[in-house]
Amino acid sequence: KAVADKIPGAKECSVLDIGGLYTNLIIIHSGNISEIVSFPSGGHHFTKSLSNETGLEIGHSNQLKKQYASGITNEKETIKIANIFIGESAEWEKKFVDSLSGVSATDFFPKLMYMVGGGAQIPEIKNALETKRWVAHVLSIGEIVITMLGAEDILSKGELGAVLKGPDEIGLASLIINSVDNLT
Repeated sequence: KAVADKIPGAKECSVLDIGGLYTNLIIIHSGNISEIVSFPSGGHHFTKSLSNETGLEIGHSNQLKKQYASGITNEKETIKIANIFIGESAEWEKKFVDSLSGVSATDFFPKLMYMVGGGAQIPEIKNALETKRWVAHVLSIGEIVITMLGAEDILSKGELGAVLKGPDEIGLASLIINSVDNLT
């Protein structure tokens, strides 16, 4: 709801929230949520695979995953993590495609998709989405544009907009926006 209210042109879009344990696809038509589908795979699954393959504790693996997603790991770490995440992203993509069978077959999929959540920054998930093999499983007219959205994109330039940033904090920003809207 916050995305549809705060982003120009987002009255017809989908929001792919790649959280820790789940990924949620939210379809917005005419500014309202029309459909939500979920599947059990998110950023934590990538962290867990990294932990299992490297023997690092989960907390350290999570930090390493964030560094990798930010592009600040060394070459050796980058290659190792990429190899682990390629396999995990194939599983994620399969679950994503399977979840699309729940999307209404009579509605056209919106041309605009926003990626949010902590997993949105994982390069292998971005690559899986950008190859657009999944598009064959939805009704669409034309090209689907995929854009990453951060908290700063939906918050006003005020105090919170300076504090909350990135796709991993958009959920909190949305809660704040929706809570304020409900109070007024």
